[in-house]
Amino acid sequence: MGDSADEEDLLVLARLLPGLSRGVLLQLLSHHDWPNAIGAALHAGATGRPVPDEVAEKVVQLATAQADSPADLQALDRIRAHLRSGGTLGMPQPELPPEQSSAVSEPEPEPDPAQVDFVLKEMRSALDAQWDQWKHLETRLQFALGWLITATGLCVVLGVGKSIPNRGTLMLLAGSGFFAIWALGVLVLAYIPLGFLRPPEPVGFSERYLLETPNETKLMLIDTIARAYTSNQVALDRRTARLRTAFESAAVAAVLAILGLASTVA
Repeated sequence: MGDSADEEDLLVLARLLPGLSRGVLLQLLSHHDWPNAIGAALHAGATGRPVPDEVAEKVVQLATAQADSPADLQALDRIRAHLRSGGTLGMPQPELPPEQSSAVSEPEPEPDPAQVDFVLKEMRSALDAQWDQWKHLETRLQFALGWLITATGLCVVLGVGKSIPNRGTLMLLAGSGFFAIWALGVLVLAYIPLGFLRPPEPVGFSERYLLETPNETKLMLIDTIARAYTSNQVALDRRTARLRTAFESAAVAAVLAILGLASTVA
C-alpha cells in the first residue's frame, strides 16, 4: 500500500515538474521539507488545482539543489521561465519552439565514411612524419653527446701538466669547465629515453572498439591519434630546445677552453 502511494506521489510530482529525472523526483519525495512545500504541491497537483506561487518557488529551489545533470538543469530552466511568464506548476507548460524541438529530437548526422577514411589517413601520415623527426632527433642527441664527451676528454688531456700562468687563465678554464658540465647535463636530460605514442595500442584495443561500428571506431581512433600527436609534439619540442641549449653551452665552453689553453702555451 505504501509503495503504491509513493508511486502515485511520484507521478503527480512528475506532472508538476516535467523533464526532471526520476532520481531527482525521488530525492524530493524523501526531502525533510516534504510535509511543507512538497506536500502542499502534491496536494494541489492531486486535486487538479494550481500550486501557489510561493510553494512553487520553494519546490523549484529544492529541485535545483538536488539536480546536477545538464538535462535536469535545462528542465528547471524551462520550469522557471514558465513561472516567470505567469504560469504555475499546475498548468501545462508551453511546447518547445520548432527549432529547439527538432534540435532535441533529431540525432546528429553521421560523418561520411569516405571523409572519415581520408582524415584517418592524413592523421596517420602526420604521425609517421612526427616519428621520422623523433628518430632524427635521437640521432642528433647521440652525436652531440659523443662529441661533447670526446671534446671534454681531449681538453682535459691537453691541459694535464700545464701550469696556469695567471688568474685570468684560471677563470677561462673554470668557465669552460662549467659550461661543458652544464651542456653535458642538459644533453643527458634531453637524451633520457621517452616512449613515442603510436596508437592504437594492441593491449585493450579489441575490448574498447570491437563492439562499435566501423565508422565509430575510426572516429575514436582519430581522437586517440590526435591526443598522441599533441603529447609527442610537446616532448619533441622540449628535447629540441634542450639540444639547442646544449649546443650553445658547448660552443661557449669550447671558446673559453681554446682561449685558456692558448694562454698556457704562450
